[in-house]
Amino acid sequence: MTIMQVSGECFPYSKTGGLADMVGALSKALAVRGTQVQVVTPLYRGIAGKFKEIQPMDWALDLEMGDKVVSGKLYTLNPQPNLTIYFIEQPDYFDRPGIYGEKSEDYEDNSERFLFFSKAATNLARYLTDAPDIVHAHDWQAGMVPAMIQHQHMRGGWYPVPTTCFTIHNLSYQGNFPSDSFSYTNLPSDYFGPHGVEFYKQVSFLKSGLIFADQLTTVSPKYAKEILTEEFACGMRGVLNARAE
Repeated sequence: MTIMQVSGECFPYSKTGGLADMVGALSKALAVRGTQVQVVTPLYRGIAGKFKEIQPMDWALDLEMGDKVVSGKLYTLNPQPNLTIYFIEQPDYFDRPGIYGEKSEDYEDNSERFLFFSKAATNLARYLTDAPDIVHAHDWQAGMVPAMIQHQHMRGGWYPVPTTCFTIHNLSYQGNFPSDSFSYTNLPSDYFGPHGVEFYKQVSFLKSGLIFADQLTTVSPKYAKEILTEEFACGMRGVLNARAE
């Protein structure tokens, strides 16, 4: 079995909090057990200089972003048997002092940055020779991946399609952006609505994961129960309870 982890950060390459630790540890543990693991994460500033074993891959990323095409490159690293890290390089988006922002201010184009990242991960999931059986997206940064995979499967002829899983690490970080950022998804308009990625007239990356992933998980059974309550649902109670098993 091959599992692709899609995450905005992964220790030891990038980290702002527990998401990076969890993705890094899970990927290593699965690889030790014999699972083929692919981790897709951005190539942020400083990573290539610190990890000299990173190698460029002959893989062109020319992805539609609204009415323009944005190009990127792919780099790889094999830190242990059964584990491959795929780094998405796009200097305009990821060669910056911070991961999500600077001086307590988020980058204004975070929606565009992580839509490009999500499209790059989806591209790899579809076209890698060792295509994944499962695509495991983590938190809002990768929340659009299940929607993109579903769209390419249902309307773009992608078959067989990997099973998608979305893990909620922190429900309060939702990746909500102005509605005009939806144009960068290049998804049909019906994906923006109450039963899609729309959340109070904004685009919600996290809601996309909740709606379109085949399976949902959280970091613990306790947290899974907590977020079904009004107190901890962060406005997503209806969506979460509709998906609860």
